[in-house]
Amino acid sequence: MYLFVYGTLKRGCVNHWLLQGAEYVGEAYAPRFTLYVDLIPYAVRAPGCMVEGEVYEVGEEVVERVDQLEFPAGYARARTRVVLKDGRRLAAWIYIHPEARSRICLAERYQC
Repeated sequence: MYLFVYGTLKRGCVNHWLLQGAEYVGEAYAPRFTLYVDLIPYAVRAPGCMVEGEVYEVGEEVVERVDQLEFPAGYARARTRVVLKDGRRLAAWIYIHPEARSRICLAERYQC
């Protein structure tokens, strides 16, 4: 299965270690979501700024580790289509927040 990450799970970020055992697929974007950054980044299912991130091929144990990080923080896991830089489209999991807590999108790409 594929997992799209856009925040602290990306390469070079603090929680990337949770993806140990995953295979990097490439950079991508999620067109039906908007990225907000309060203290941490979060995506909301809404038009606006697209969400740029990375796609990984993952197994169930990686997803379970990431669920333990994301679910207590109020995120839900959802399926969506992401578009890789080479134009390929994949069905991937994305962690989303149920609603925006900010008024505007501050960025399309989270920098850790």
